[in-house]
Amino acid sequence: MMVLKGTLLGALLFFLFSLAYLGYWIRPRVGVAISVSTLKALTIRDPFYWLAFIGMIGIGCLIVRAWPVKL
Repeated sequence: MMVLKGTLLGALLFFLFSLAYLGYWIRPRVGVAISVSTLKALTIRDPFYWLAFIGMIGIGCLIVRAWPVKL
């Protein structure tokens, strides 16, 4: 159960990280479209993006393991 909670917490952290990361690099401008290749380059093709995913899952598992209260 702790692994499931840690994975879900890590996925939530990664989702929030992704929103912040893409919001930083892709700033909304009037009349400018974002291509699919730009999104691919910033996410799927970036190895640091996947390292962040693995790191966030690991951090989520460590937070759940270190939490002193059993829920």
